[in-house]
Amino acid sequence: MTVKTTARIHLLPAKEAPYVVIIRRKPSKTYHVIRWNTQRDKFEHGSWFDGHLYVMRSDVSFDGTWMAYLARGASGQTWNGCCQLPFLKTHLEADAPGTYFGGGFWKNQNTLLTNFWPDTCGTIPFRVDPMPNYGTEDLGVVIPRMERDGWVRNGANRGTDRKISGPKYMVANDGDDGWNWQFQKRGPTLEAFYRGYLEHGYTFEFRLREYPDLLDREVEWATFDAIGNLVFTRAGWVYRYSRSDLSKGKPGFAADLNPLTKEAVLGE
Repeated sequence: MTVKTTARIHLLPAKEAPYVVIIRRKPSKTYHVIRWNTQRDKFEHGSWFDGHLYVMRSDVSFDGTWMAYLARGASGQTWNGCCQLPFLKTHLEADAPGTYFGGGFWKNQNTLLTNFWPDTCGTIPFRVDPMPNYGTEDLGVVIPRMERDGWVRNGANRGTDRKISGPKYMVANDGDDGWNWQFQKRGPTLEAFYRGYLEHGYTFEFRLREYPDLLDREVEWATFDAIGNLVFTRAGWVYRYSRSDLSKGKPGFAADLNPLTKEAVLGE
């Protein structure tokens, strides 16, 4: 019997422009980069990449034009890059000695903070500085990236790790107080909780405080875009809700990205 798999998706919102970068993974070693204009609900299809993109160590510039990332190619080589969306061609590049460090995020409109990029080559229209404290693996980049966007801690308790027995290395995190982000005054409050290193790697659970039934454990990532829309991904779909959409109980936009193929996109 053939087991159907859904695309795995991570979302990177631009902080000051109505763009969200969609990084779609399907099959397991193929990634597709899409720039989503959430004001017009238009997709710009870009690179298809065979290997591994470390999505939680990636970021998009405030204007939604550039992306920084850590990648491992199909033959095992690793590098850091900064590209002009929606394509992965590097304009700035640095070797990565493994995947313990790497990636980065924009501190502000003009400054990209890099997570241990030894020697860079190329140029980009930003100041490039090292992160003050290098972050290890995904959490070392994604958490400061979230805090830059506006996430704040609900409390000091970051939970307790619990090893899960089985053939695959997994560690659950129990009791994390999590983070919250209220994008607009009197708007809905999004919450995120770290659940551990699980089947698909570092895992977060999301809730919308005022609409507790909207986001379930199947949601891979949820965030706000620059104009206050809630955007999230579940089972290979992307969804966009404005505040009025939330009141109506229906998304303003939804798209199934599971059927996408490289041949179909290039043939458009």
